[in-house]
Amino acid sequence: MIAFLTTAGLIAMTLVAVWLWVAYRRSEQARQTPQLVHHETDAASLRDLARQQALGRMVGGVAHDLNNALTVLIMNLDILSQDNALAEKHGRRFKNMMNAASRGSSLVRHLLSFSDKRRPDPEVFCLSEMVPPVVELMQAALGKDPTVRALAADDEHWPVYLDAPSLEIAVMHLALVLGDMLPHGGEIVVEVANLAKGPPETAGEQVALILRTMPSADGAAATPVSWDPGRVHGFVGHFIRTAKAHLAVTPESGNSTRVTVYFPRCLDDDA
Repeated sequence: MIAFLTTAGLIAMTLVAVWLWVAYRRSEQARQTPQLVHHETDAASLRDLARQQALGRMVGGVAHDLNNALTVLIMNLDILSQDNALAEKHGRRFKNMMNAASRGSSLVRHLLSFSDKRRPDPEVFCLSEMVPPVVELMQAALGKDPTVRALAADDEHWPVYLDAPSLEIAVMHLALVLGDMLPHGGEIVVEVANLAKGPPETAGEQVALILRTMPSADGAAATPVSWDPGRVHGFVGHFIRTAKAHLAVTPESGNSTRVTVYFPRCLDDDA
């Protein structure tokens, strides 16, 4: 019974989060599309901004409620797991429920980031450590096609100083834009590289996060879908500025596109 109630609650929270994500994406597109039209009116801009703010407040409120529910859930699971008889009989279920609750906590952090109610908490880590969960998030956002894969890291990568949840959200935004550039399917390849020197817009050693589209055979022969800079002005643009990063887009042969985000290498004095 406990497992059923826990699973049902997590499913409900996940459905709410998915609905909010879809609403957020639609609001983003509604806000960004008029930016590409030269005759956009000030009144339309104000309406779009009001919708964004309302959605942010709603997401923030739901995230706080989810956080309260998860706190109660985790505390009770912890108490129940200390009962030796229950732990011996239901230990595996307790572990599964705690893992699911931890995933829910991660979801709350993402929702709070969407609503701008979560204060960034940067930390030092290697980008390559974030690639597996980021690839998983990208694939979940894109569905079955295009596929997402990571290139194996041959060398140890330099550390960066970033807010990890914000990085994940920004990459998901980029993944959705790149996914729309692959209407005939294909794959998106994720790679991390150390660079002794970045482009002129950067200074010093850089750690590059590279997302490269690889169209299918039909996509490589079709008319290429152009990169739309208007769709990355919102959260991604804010993240790039606060992270002191630089985003570059480079067309490649075979209708491929390479998106590179350059992050400053973190030295001991930077954190």
